[in-house]
Amino acid sequence: MKKPFTAFLITLAVFTAGTAKGTALPVDSIHADFREFIRYLEETHPDPYTPYGGRPYFYATARNFTESIWTDSVTDSNELARRITQFLLPLGDGHTGISQMKPKGKNRYAPIYLKQLSDGLAVALIPDSLKECLGYTITAVNNIPLDTLIIRTGSVAITENRSGIMKHLCWNIGSENFLSQTIEGFEGDSVDFTLKDKSGHEHCIRLPLIPSTDRFSYKSYARIKSKYKLPKGNMEYCFIDDKGKSAYFRFNTTYSRDCFDYMKSNGWDYESQLWNYLSSTGQKRPATIEEAFRQIPVLAEEFGKLLKEMKKRKSDKLFIDLRNNGGGWTPIVYAMLYQLYGNKVATQDYSQQFYRKLSPLYFKKINSSLEDFNKQYNCDFTYNDYTIWGKNSEPKKELSPEELENYLSGLMTSRTDMLVRQKGEPLYRPAEVYVITDGVTFSAAYHTAHYLRQLGAKVIGVASSQAPNTFMETTPFRLTHTGLTGSISNSIQNMLPADHPEARQMKPDVELTTATFHRYGDDDNAEIRMILEP
Repeated sequence: MKKPFTAFLITLAVFTAGTAKGTALPVDSIHADFREFIRYLEETHPDPYTPYGGRPYFYATARNFTESIWTDSVTDSNELARRITQFLLPLGDGHTGISQMKPKGKNRYAPIYLKQLSDGLAVALIPDSLKECLGYTITAVNNIPLDTLIIRTGSVAITENRSGIMKHLCWNIGSENFLSQTIEGFEGDSVDFTLKDKSGHEHCIRLPLIPSTDRFSYKSYARIKSKYKLPKGNMEYCFIDDKGKSAYFRFNTTYSRDCFDYMKSNGWDYESQLWNYLSSTGQKRPATIEEAFRQIPVLAEEFGKLLKEMKKRKSDKLFIDLRNNGGGWTPIVYAMLYQLYGNKVATQDYSQQFYRKLSPLYFKKINSSLEDFNKQYNCDFTYNDYTIWGKNSEPKKELSPEELENYLSGLMTSRTDMLVRQKGEPLYRPAEVYVITDGVTFSAAYHTAHYLRQLGAKVIGVASSQAPNTFMETTPFRLTHTGLTGSISNSIQNMLPADHPEARQMKPDVELTTATFHRYGDDDNAEIRMILEP
């Protein structure tokens, strides 16, 4: 069962960093860009109509937005981005969105950061003078109950499930811009928070609004701590206990040198993603592309080193940490899965199905054309057709040597030689595998958790903000007049039956609740402690 090389690109950078400035333009330029966006959406998105009630209602909604641009004399690119976001809300698609520059005059933040729990939000960072509030949970902001803010967040932010809303609140609950959208009449230079302690008593605190540039350098901060000292770098690992029985693997972005090799060899525009990867992982930009490539680890090499160490120590527990992993490239993960489970990865019935729409933007993204695509695969597709794969593949109980060779040669890894030496057997399979997720876990990181779970691992922590049955992949675009950039999904994934209770949000096997968080002393790694210290 050969997996197609499909790029599931990280989305966070797409929607938080733009190149367009919020400068005034003629109304007809703003109007033209909105119509251009609608055209891109119809051409590229696998199903832009259903969430609006059907094609006529999609057009009616688009027309209303178009007319409002003229009526309101919109001339600012930031305002256009805001209106496009409002237009996209019914889609509930985390891979479709537009970049928006920082709003003028409203980019201040309260100095606070939260940790997402399955049933609430806990204070994870706060000025040192209020350190006794660490671990307290939010119940209200400016006297607006958290439950009300959750509902209102869904009307201003593109999210796919409740966990996505909670993630958005974690990042933005102290944002002046966000609060002005969700609290009517919000103004002033401070924010009031109502917090609940372990005993259920409420406390009110007031935090100042400070410039965003000072958000994480404001005086001195207190942070929640952890019993464990764990590595923070991508693909770094350690053993949690002195005897080496419990191993930990940090996987905070689903990128490996292999995906950059793939983009480069296929003529894709890879440099922006390369520099973004180095920046997001805290690495300095080297002088040459070659040096940059050498700085990026290969997933199969790093994970293979860990499994070999685990085998020597006879470790029985493995924690794969996908917290704060916003995605990347799903295809690089299969090599890691094969190292852990062997032939089972290739023979597993994943019961999934993908539908990818063919469009001009999609072929521009992969540096190809419809004509070349048809020639390569000996088919006669046209624009707006779909490629379909997944459930049509019949799983097998065993693979012949030739089938195994073909499977391994199709994986996106530069270390096929390592996999071949396994001869279909796991490199090492510990008795217990745990996958830690949170609200940031998204896209390719969600896929990693999903596949590991289907292969026998347990998911622990907080639900992913990625819906199992949803739109997928990113296809970049740029609007002509404003220069606004963004992305549009080009496929649909169905990882579960439509009527499955987790079709919209994965439920972890062991959830990190407020009670559990408090039980382990508000530990930042309570997810691990609830397994090792039940």
